[in-house]
Amino acid sequence: MNLTGLMNSILNDRDYIVKLAITAALTIFSILFTPVLIGFVGWSLLLGYQVSLMRNVRQGNPTPLPAWDNMMRFLTPGANVLVAFLIYNIPNMFFGCGWAFIVGISGGAQIVGSTVTIASICCLLPIILIYNLLMLPFFALGLGRFVEEPRLNTFFAFGQLYDSLSIHVSETVQYVVYVFVTGLIIGLLAIIPILGWAFIAALWIPITGLLNGQYARLAIGSLKPEKSKPARPAPAPHRPRR
Repeated sequence: MNLTGLMNSILNDRDYIVKLAITAALTIFSILFTPVLIGFVGWSLLLGYQVSLMRNVRQGNPTPLPAWDNMMRFLTPGANVLVAFLIYNIPNMFFGCGWAFIVGISGGAQIVGSTVTIASICCLLPIILIYNLLMLPFFALGLGRFVEEPRLNTFFAFGQLYDSLSIHVSETVQYVVYVFVTGLIIGLLAIIPILGWAFIAALWIPITGLLNGQYARLAIGSLKPEKSKPARPAPAPHRPRR
């Protein structure tokens, strides 16, 4: 895994501008309309796109960015990935709501409130951090297996996922570091109004998909490229008998 190789795989695609522009537009749409639930359709399309991207990476495709020629083919697999992602993040939501509740009930007195807030952060933050460090490779490996077996329960076969993770500890650590570094670099674009935000919207799904695909390829294995079915010869024209 290397950042230079990730960017080259994008830039070597002659249609990368169009693909990234559509990705950016769909990401912005999803962010804006998530509060009214319509945005979940956009997230499903984006996650399904990432599944297709990961398949291309595992097949060794030098230009793995899929085309947006038929969006609906991404919807069903992406919806399954979205459900799995939400389930994986239930602990984060639980801890977040718990922390908000603790801060809310202790906000009456300034000194007490500050003390409770600091104590709750010190207690909950390590738990949340450890959980997310574990969840990150588990979910990526679940995505990698979902590429081959597009079923929701693939994400929750924790025994198989743990076996893959435990055999490839060094690759897992490298993957987590790369995700952190890449997220930090892309996040720095947020300081640039409008243009930087557009770049984040365009790059986030493709970059994470490339990282997930490379990690899955190392930890699970490569995939054979799909063979295109040979075209059937056109039937011979019917000649009337004389």
